[in-house]
Amino acid sequence: MVLAVEKFVNHRFFLLVFVLLVVITHVPPRTLTLGYDDYLQYAVLKGSGELFEKGFEITDPSAGVAERLKNGFHFFNSKTGTVDVHREYGNLPWWSVEEGIMQPYRPLAAATHWFDHNVLNSDLYWMQWHSILYFALFAVCGCLFYKHLCSDPLVYGIAAFMLVFDLSVSSNLNWLAARNSYLAVAFGLMALYGFMRWRETNRWAWFSVAIGMLIVGLGTAEATVAILGYFGGYALFMDKKGWFKGCVAVIPFILVVAVWRVLYSVNHFGAKGIGLYLDPGRDLLGFVAQVLSVVPVIGTSQILGLDNLVTGVSLDSWGWLQASAWLIVAFALFLIRNLILTTPLIRFLVVGALLAAIPHASLLSAGSRSGTFVSVGFFFVVAYWIAPFLRDRTSDKKSKAKRYGGWFIVVYHVVLPVLVLALFSWRIINIAYVDDGRYSSVETTLTSDTSLVVVNHGAPNQLFYLPYEWYYKGYTLPQSVKALVPGLSSFELERITERKFSIKSIAPLVVNHQVSMINDEGNSPILSRAYSKRMLQGLITHPNTRFFKDQTILQNDMRITIVAVEGGVPKELIIEFFGEESPENMVWQWYDWSDKMYKRMSVPGVGDVKRYLGPLAKKS
Repeated sequence: MVLAVEKFVNHRFFLLVFVLLVVITHVPPRTLTLGYDDYLQYAVLKGSGELFEKGFEITDPSAGVAERLKNGFHFFNSKTGTVDVHREYGNLPWWSVEEGIMQPYRPLAAATHWFDHNVLNSDLYWMQWHSILYFALFAVCGCLFYKHLCSDPLVYGIAAFMLVFDLSVSSNLNWLAARNSYLAVAFGLMALYGFMRWRETNRWAWFSVAIGMLIVGLGTAEATVAILGYFGGYALFMDKKGWFKGCVAVIPFILVVAVWRVLYSVNHFGAKGIGLYLDPGRDLLGFVAQVLSVVPVIGTSQILGLDNLVTGVSLDSWGWLQASAWLIVAFALFLIRNLILTTPLIRFLVVGALLAAIPHASLLSAGSRSGTFVSVGFFFVVAYWIAPFLRDRTSDKKSKAKRYGGWFIVVYHVVLPVLVLALFSWRIINIAYVDDGRYSSVETTLTSDTSLVVVNHGAPNQLFYLPYEWYYKGYTLPQSVKALVPGLSSFELERITERKFSIKSIAPLVVNHQVSMINDEGNSPILSRAYSKRMLQGLITHPNTRFFKDQTILQNDMRITIVAVEGGVPKELIIEFFGEESPENMVWQWYDWSDKMYKRMSVPGVGDVKRYLGPLAKKS
């Protein structure tokens, strides 16, 4: 088997076959649909007169290309007024941030999406192929980079396959808006390769390549700064002129990132005031604390091939999960301790991967996009470590155990992912999309002159993207959206008067990602799919936001009065509709967690009390 792998990798057409295998295992099914960010990009990059008339200025159909690219990842920004726009329309609910920023600046990545919608005419199938083109570029860059590091075909061949096919890396390919994560790594690897060649040959042309590709990478994703971790690792352990001169050589690249960061902050890009992303440029101490909890989770995700580990567990279990992650990472480092001590190449990549994990810790959920740069070093080290085991043909038990363990790693990180990807790409297994009733439940009654009342929306990201998604699909856009409470809580809704409604919950309402969710017995199960939806509250809220008794919030013709709080989190409130539109004329909708469906409902009568169950409650 080893000889077959070596012959295959050594073949002059290996790279071509490798890329073809990448393509045929990622053929886009016709059943794929757009994701959340994709809807926003469609409206922004193509322009929408309908949304623009409702106040969404970033969708201005008369805007120039440069302005559209600037707003290609513009979710909301209190500095530009878009937080107020979204809160006024209602797709940012009353418990969301009033002062916050979520606007990365990725003009080159946005340009690829502009091409999707203005040249490919938003043809989803060809847009997916467009993404596969960049994924193939990422695959080629990874393979050539590994070959430059090590001429052993078994090592760089296995490493390349693991980097490209492991699900911790490839799972986001079908999400169009996430293609920047592959573009960033591709250009980051080009920059690193240029840096290494510059230090090896002393040719300044390679220096120019390195600087240029770093700048291009920063235009695709902020994550490109992670490549500096590998620059530092190379300077410390691989530079032929010594670690001191190597570190001095890194300074120009650090200056490029510093200038980019200053311009980035001055123009109010990035993330601020939300819980899901933490910007080290705006909260350094908070970021350091987050690094200590998120970095080991990223490392564990690489080892297990599983992502978003923290999003599926209860708050009480976060500490245990992080401690376990630290132990797993420490054990993995222990297993390769001899390689680290004896091999500069491994020290370079281990240190590079660890440093690369630091900027990725800005994303609290530690999803797959948080580990792409980490994967570059991780999978090469794994391949380098197991290659001797695979070659060892001795028959003693210890050698056999190592050999079987090595093949298990190959099967787990390469063979199984390839099979899974092929089954879905070739439609042997189809993904069935089930209507959740979000639009169909109100389709017959909703008009552009009526407001949509969502009593308990299922997930905050669904609510935020609602006007963009419905515009893309040609649905009727309501006059406004009025979200009453987060849908992750159980509560009672009582109509007090014609325009006043009371909401009472035994437990604090889940208004951010750090509010505990409880079941009927008052406990938090260790695992639940609903916890991932709670984590998404961090996209629009901040856990430090505190509500207080008798506080009044005005939003979208609603007056929300906080009646009771616990730990700064509301438990009871009064909502009054004071606009011209009567609650009787609005379209009301609620989310049934037992059926996982949005359902149309009649407006409660005065004195009526309705009970709504959260996702952890038992069906009554």
